[in-house]
Amino acid sequence: MPIKISISFILVFAFPYLSLGYGDTSPFIFTWMAILSLLKILYLKKSIRNQDLIWMTITLCVAILFYGISDTALRVVAYGLMIPFCSIVFKNPDLHELYRATKLVRFIYMLMAFIQVTIGLEAYSSVAATFMNVRYADGRGLTSVGPEPTAFAILYLLFSITAYHITKITKPEIAKKILAVDLILIFAITLSSTYVMYLVIYAILILLSQGKLIKLTYFIFIACLLSAGMIIVLPDLRLSSILLNIISLDISDALNLLSIFDESVLDRLSQPLIALWYSVSNYMIPTKPSAVVEFAVNLGPAFEYLSSEKYNRTHLNTGIGELFVYFGLLAIYPLYRIIQLFKKSANAGLMFSIIYIFSIPFGHPSYWSALVICYFVLTHPRNNKILNSSSVSAVKGC
Repeated sequence: MPIKISISFILVFAFPYLSLGYGDTSPFIFTWMAILSLLKILYLKKSIRNQDLIWMTITLCVAILFYGISDTALRVVAYGLMIPFCSIVFKNPDLHELYRATKLVRFIYMLMAFIQVTIGLEAYSSVAATFMNVRYADGRGLTSVGPEPTAFAILYLLFSITAYHITKITKPEIAKKILAVDLILIFAITLSSTYVMYLVIYAILILLSQGKLIKLTYFIFIACLLSAGMIIVLPDLRLSSILLNIISLDISDALNLLSIFDESVLDRLSQPLIALWYSVSNYMIPTKPSAVVEFAVNLGPAFEYLSSEKYNRTHLNTGIGELFVYFGLLAIYPLYRIIQLFKKSANAGLMFSIIYIFSIPFGHPSYWSALVICYFVLTHPRNNKILNSSSVSAVKGC
């Protein structure tokens, strides 16, 4: 019984937020991935790798021993098992089918964004609220198939990275052009300050690692010019407000982080460090995110906002931090999967690492679907042939 990977790709990777009002990420995604995994094992006789089986056992044991019968236990199981499920579903992908799926998803993303512009942001939000948890605010960009602009920006970015690596094999002559267009569209559509933060961190780290200090200087200079232009031309944007706060910052008030960033951006910058700090102080013993919130509030006035009802949540805005909070020292396997991708492509590995550090829950279906697909595409025999032919050409050129 053939199982078309495009079905799982579209439902799991591209549209994880169609949750019928039950929160951001759909609980039905986990059920669908479990069914697909079972079908692939039974009908296509795909075996589960030993490392995936070990992680599934660890997930179930941690959920039972540390969280008992609770919502936290269900969350640990659903997100924890998502990682091996993705490995089962997306193993040995059909590249041409994936290429067609990426084209279809790109069209749907743009169509939903166009509809949002056509009928108006508020009207679209009220309609979309029937099938996803939409959080629209003035001064921000489009949400399209996400609950809010930043969530959609992350989703689109994951999709763009995956599409790029697939296209590099199927249509290498247009791969970089498509990626460039996607990166520009993400900002134009979402106006996400978090997305800009990702790109800035990524560019700085890449240029520093390559020792390209002159290019780094150019990058900073151009970034400053663009920032100034945005503040002048689009002063009402949330990103413009953050940039203006940075420019007009009083040195004596530098430690008051809320005077620079809004709470959402501060969340993404601070929570990875706070979560890891707490995990180490807790001797890497699995615990609940609410304990991290209590720990953060006691750090000082800059983090008092975490104690408010809006931010006293049951999860954190950091995959790696949440992973160590939930699993403690047992969190090695998911990190090993990211390192595997890093070895195949430092650029892809770095961007996936940035996203995992500063955003998304630890078992986000889109993230792990994208990461696993990228890894299998990068290890695909056709990709190896391209790499080998490039190496031969380089030797002949010498």
